[in-house]
Amino acid sequence: MGLQVPAYILSMNKKTLDHLLIALTVLLDLCFIATAVVVAYWVRFESGWIPLHEGDIPPLDDYFRLIPLMAIIWLMTLKGLRLYRLESNATFSAFWTLCKTTSIAFIATLAALFLIYHHYDAYSRWVILLASGFSLVWLFLGRLVLHRFRQAIHAQGVGVSRIALIGNYDAHSEKFIAVLKAKPNSGYELVGIIAEKVGADDSAVPYLGERQDIRVLVQKHRLDTLFIASPVVPNDTTLQILQACEGVPVQINVLPKLSESIRGGTAITFFEGIPVLQLQETPRRGISGIVKRLIDILFSVFTLI
Repeated sequence: MGLQVPAYILSMNKKTLDHLLIALTVLLDLCFIATAVVVAYWVRFESGWIPLHEGDIPPLDDYFRLIPLMAIIWLMTLKGLRLYRLESNATFSAFWTLCKTTSIAFIATLAALFLIYHHYDAYSRWVILLASGFSLVWLFLGRLVLHRFRQAIHAQGVGVSRIALIGNYDAHSEKFIAVLKAKPNSGYELVGIIAEKVGADDSAVPYLGERQDIRVLVQKHRLDTLFIASPVVPNDTTLQILQACEGVPVQINVLPKLSESIRGGTAITFFEGIPVLQLQETPRRGISGIVKRLIDILFSVFTLI
């Protein structure tokens, strides 16, 4: 039996779906961190697995007050290390980054407690260490589950970004096409290529039309993202494409050569390991903009606290 996706999710585009999944990731992180503190308290003081020192067992209520502090530190560290990027959250590299996050959060929590109480034994370091370890495992497993869920709904055509390649074929564009075809559930669907009629190789991907009709082609094929193959497409043509698509909700990226990707002044991202220059981002409208705003507010509230 396949995955049953609600109707309101079926109508979402990729950006809106990704923002909702990021918001869900943040909420799950908060739940995991809070649960990790409670479980760590039980392991340290009530399970009998770790010998207790002389003295009274601190009340659990004291450790409830530790949860907001750890949550703020963890969320800020996760955001700073870019662990709210869905594309790479289920890789070994992401797990290694989570390990670094755990180390930073553990040290930052001890430092914050020292600044607040002016001594290190206000809270059990065993509890903080165990809570950090539990958080590491649960946060990664949560990201892994969300990654599988994202792949499953992409396989049903939900939240898939329709993209087109602008420019004739060369080794660089062929590599880009090969990457897309190798990952059918990546959330991207290569609709076709936009180029001059002469020299277009329609055996690899469908030919959509010529560059001067770019605005009509974007609307006709409901394209979400355009990738311009550089230097096949000259700079003046790129400017014409930007002007023609002004006001149209389409994201425009450039596939540069390596020497171009290290220049400053332009947003550089990676698309499945390929360097991409982002020239124009899809405007956030409707629920997509609302979700993005809620995420920003959530981080701001925790930072202000």
